[in-house]
Amino acid sequence: MSKNEAKKKIMSAVRELLSEGCSVEDITVRKIANQAGVGIGTVSYHFHSKDKLVYEVIAAQMADIAGVLAPNADEGTPLERLRWFFSKTIEMALEYSEIFKSQLSYDMINGDLSICYFVTPILREHFGSSKSDLEITVIALQMIAALQMILLKSEEFQRCTGINIYDNNQSEKVLSAILSTAVKP
Repeated sequence: MSKNEAKKKIMSAVRELLSEGCSVEDITVRKIANQAGVGIGTVSYHFHSKDKLVYEVIAAQMADIAGVLAPNADEGTPLERLRWFFSKTIEMALEYSEIFKSQLSYDMINGDLSICYFVTPILREHFGSSKSDLEITVIALQMIAALQMILLKSEEFQRCTGINIYDNNQSEKVLSAILSTAVKP
C-alpha cells in the first residue's frame, strides 16, 4: 500500500468513526488503525498525534461544507448572502456540535483563518471602496470570532444572554445582532 493510500484509509476511518457517532474523546489510535485496516505504527507515522489527525479530517469536512455553503453572487444582496452563509454555518455547527466544538477549540489556537476567504469578498461587495482591505478583514474576523465563541460556549452564552442558540428563532436574533454591529456603513 502506498503512503497516499494509507493516509487516505486512515482519514476515511476517522470520518467513519465520527459518522458512526463516536466522540472525539473516544476515538483512539487503536480504533483508527482497526477501522483503517492498518497498524498503529502506520497511523502514528502519517499523523504525529491523534488530535492532529482528527483536526485534519474535521477541517477537510468543514472546508468541503464551507465551499458548498458559499453563496452565489446572483442570489440576493451581499448582506442576504452573508446572513445565509452564517445561518447555514450555525445549522451545521449545531447538528455536529461535539465535532464542531472540538474543531473550533483546536482551530482557534492552531488553525487557519480560511473562513475569511468566504466572508471578505461578500463584505468587499457590501462596503465597496468605503473600507480598506484591512478594515474588511478585521470586520470579517470580528464576526467569525463572535460566532465561534458563541457556538463554542453556547451554555455560557445562554446563561449570560438568556438566548438558546439551538432555537432557530433565537439563533437568528444572534445572527442579526452580529450582522448589524459588524456591517454598519
